[in-house]
Amino acid sequence: MSGLRGVDRVLRELAGTVEIRCIPSVPGAELNWYKNDKELTDGDQYTFSHENSSMTIKKVGYEDLGIYECREDGQSVDEKKTANVTILSVPFVRPGVEKSFNKSPGSSIELECRVYGHPMPVVTWYVVDLLDGTEKIVVPDETRVVLRNLSAINSQLTINDLKYEDYKIYKCNASNVYGTDTWDILVRVKSGWRAIYPISLIGIQLVILAVIIFFYERRKKKEMEVEKRREAEFNKSHPVDGGRSDGLRKRISS
Repeated sequence: MSGLRGVDRVLRELAGTVEIRCIPSVPGAELNWYKNDKELTDGDQYTFSHENSSMTIKKVGYEDLGIYECREDGQSVDEKKTANVTILSVPFVRPGVEKSFNKSPGSSIELECRVYGHPMPVVTWYVVDLLDGTEKIVVPDETRVVLRNLSAINSQLTINDLKYEDYKIYKCNASNVYGTDTWDILVRVKSGWRAIYPISLIGIQLVILAVIIFFYERRKKKEMEVEKRREAEFNKSHPVDGGRSDGLRKRISS
């Protein structure tokens, strides 16, 4: 008679339901299921089938990955009556931040990605140059560039005293024996003056336009004054029909 055996599962995606099984030492034996030494009960998340010695997990999530234990009913824990079933998976990266950030020179930024999978994935951070597309591994110096938790759920990359050359794409790459998953984050490093530069440029253009209009109107006014003086001088030196009017009056009086 063989002992109780578990049948591992490998997940490629988290969706729907997952069934895990144990093969009992005695055909038809009833099984009890545990996780972290806590017995699982039939309900909204778990259902059990004694016919095929299985447990079905509904709406599988990250927290459902890992090791389960099946025990033949009524038996104490021993190596023949207890077996482990492991739900293995490819890595899943859930970002802890937005897809992009806008930061100023001299400030700091902490990039985080939440990594799930079984076995626990190992995280490698990469930096991608936006100009030529070259990709390099981020090398920490423990002062300005700091990496934490590269083999834990919350992996973090911290960059202090940001510089313009830090304007790049940063990649959180998680991998285990079953696969790889990646999350990209764009970090923009911009001066605060750059944000108001377009407005300042428009303001400068309006000032220049106002100065041009002012001098144009001033010049036009001067030209009109000169024209009026010339016209007045001309009228003074050429009185309108003054001689003809005097001659006409003389002829009428005679």
